[in-house]
Amino acid sequence: MGFSLYLAYRYSGNASKLTGWTLAYLLIAVLWNPIAPVFLDRGSWFVLDLVAAGIFWYAWHDSARSPASAPKNEPNAD
Repeated sequence: MGFSLYLAYRYSGNASKLTGWTLAYLLIAVLWNPIAPVFLDRGSWFVLDLVAAGIFWYAWHDSARSPASAPKNEPNAD
């Protein structure tokens, strides 16, 4: 749940705008929260698990190609 909330904040930019990805991560946080569990049948959870795995895979893939994760080329102090 915490990681999903972090991703929701990250994809919202500055927490003042809601995007589709932000809403998807918030939905994941609500569905998998430990405080107020959501009860669904096994088939529904299977599909939701696959969808959530795809969404988290996208976040991992997106972070791997974002400029923030690229090594910074800083000039030498020599």
